[in-house]
Amino acid sequence: MSISTVTNWDELPVLLTIRHIIEVTGVSRDTAFRLVHQRGFPSVRVGKQIRVPKAAFQRWLEEQTATDEER
Repeated sequence: MSISTVTNWDELPVLLTIRHIIEVTGVSRDTAFRLVHQRGFPSVRVGKQIRVPKAAFQRWLEEQTATDEER
């Protein structure tokens, strides 16, 4: 099981890597790769690399935790 080492959003760069996603969420590497390829997840390609805009990732997380009444 992975343990998050991120304690503050401000410590993260504007564009997150797969490693950042793993550290923030605590999911496995395989799960993180499935997540960034999932429809609706805010990932972008920069060359051959996958990056996730931090602000969009924060919004996505908030949307995932919203109750049905808030959606």
